Amino acid sequence: MTNYYKLLGLPTYASIADVKEAYKLKIKQFHPDISCEPDAEEMTKYLNLAKESLDTPEAKNAYDRKLKLAYLKEIERLTESRSTPKKRSKQYIKERVRRSKEARKWKIKNRYEKNLEYLPKKFRMPCCILLILWGLQIIYSHYFVYFGTMDRTFIALGIGLFFTGICFGANEAYTNYIIQSIHKKVPHNFEQKIGMTLVLGFALGLTAVIGLNEFRAHYHLKNNYAYSVATIDYKASLNGGTVVRYEVNKKVYYKRLSIDVTSILRFSNNQTVIKYATVDPLIVKHMTKKEVQSSPLGPN
Repeated sequence: MTNYYKLLGLPTYASIADVKEAYKLKIKQFHPDISCEPDAEEMTKYLNLAKESLDTPEAKNAYDRKLKLAYLKEIERLTESRSTPKKRSKQYIKERVRRSKEARKWKIKNRYEKNLEYLPKKFRMPCCILLILWGLQIIYSHYFVYFGTMDRTFIALGIGLFFTGICFGANEAYTNYIIQSIHKKVPHNFEQKIGMTLVLGFALGLTAVIGLNEFRAHYHLKNNYAYSVATIDYKASLNGGTVVRYEVNKKVYYKRLSIDVTSILRFSNNQTVIKYATVDPLIVKHMTKKEVQSSPLGPN
């Protein structure tokens, strides 16, 4: 709908007197007998329509109502267009997703090539293997905890190094697949395979170290063992388990046994009997009354 007020150069809903005054000025400017403008005739037509619509109170009131209704409809249309997102075709959405994935691949490729300046590709896998083996070695070496030392901290460190090495290797494989996919087709589920390999590798690595140490403890306590009288540290045993102090080859050891202090076999002077592996005195188990009676310490 044409806004005749704007055509006359007036604010919307101006008075009839202002309309008549503006019409006189505009018609003198655009009348075909006076103006040389190419659109003077068409402009004069619209000016006359504006005068007819606004020069009487009845005509002006009718026009103002129509103009207000037109504004309300336009506002409603704009509000709906803003609140309702445009529907995109499936093809459009697929193309946007494809472009986003391609941009992500190139971003990963550029970042990876930049990082190669700090750690060349030929050193990356050896570093992964070194971290994995180093972490497993630390866990293996400190598996039998010497009470009161940092063995548990070292075990946590070993697990961290082991997990870092596996994650680094998985990330390297993932990045290589991503870069390859820019130019050629790769297995569609390689992310899932890498994730499963990471989880299984971590679980199997820890299981292997734990299993190896448990087998080592079982084997040595069965074939390479000795007995010792140990002193129970009741104060240290308050936090769970039973902490004992014993001496092997003039070296004192402290070890927490996985048995409650009220259940362990006790003698006078807060003493008990333990069985330890001669190759590693930290491999220890508590003794039952029956086992003590059948051991070389029994008669004593």
